[in-house]
Amino acid sequence: MADDLYDVTVTQADGTPWSLWELHGQVVLLVTLHGAAKSTVQLVGIDKLQKAFAAQGLTVVGVPMSGE
Repeated sequence: MADDLYDVTVTQADGTPWSLWELHGQVVLLVTLHGAAKSTVQLVGIDKLQKAFAAQGLTVVGVPMSGE
């Protein structure tokens, strides 16, 4: 387990690793995605939220549950 959120690396949808360190200093909302909940409806909602608040500095990130 990481001691700091920024030490965490997640796997992107294309299979490449991505470090949360890239978000350091930003306002971030992490949304946990459960296997059954990775529906288009949920992803569209996350995308709408990101677009609505990006100008105010919010970054929304969907992260799959561990073990999926």
